[in-house]
Amino acid sequence: MNMEINKFQEIESKFQEGINADAMRTYLVQLGVNDDLLDEHMSYFKKLVYKKQQKLGFKLLQIGALLCLASCLLTFIHDYSAGYTIITLYGITVIGTCLLLAGLALVFGL
Repeated sequence: MNMEINKFQEIESKFQEGINADAMRTYLVQLGVNDDLLDEHMSYFKKLVYKKQQKLGFKLLQIGALLCLASCLLTFIHDYSAGYTIITLYGITVIGTCLLLAGLALVFGL
C-alpha cells in the first residue's frame, strides 16, 4: 500500500494537532510512504516547525526591544534615585535583554 500524500495536507493537519517529529515519521511509515518521499515529507515538517519557532522568536524580539527602549527612556526621564535605578536599569533592561537573546536563538534555530 504505497499511498501518496497530496500537497502535504496530511502533514499540515498533523502539525496543527501538535505531533512531534518522531511520531510524524512513524505515522508516515504506517501510511506506506516510501523512503524517498519520507525524507521530503520530513523536511517539509521541519520547515513548519522552524517557521513556528521563527514567529515566536520575532515576537520575543519585539517585546525585548520595547522593554529595553522603555527602560532607557525611563532612566533618562526619571530622577536618579537608587531604588528607581535598580528597578529600571537593572531590572527591566535585563529582562528585555534576556527576551532579545531568546528571540534571536529561536529565529536562528539554535
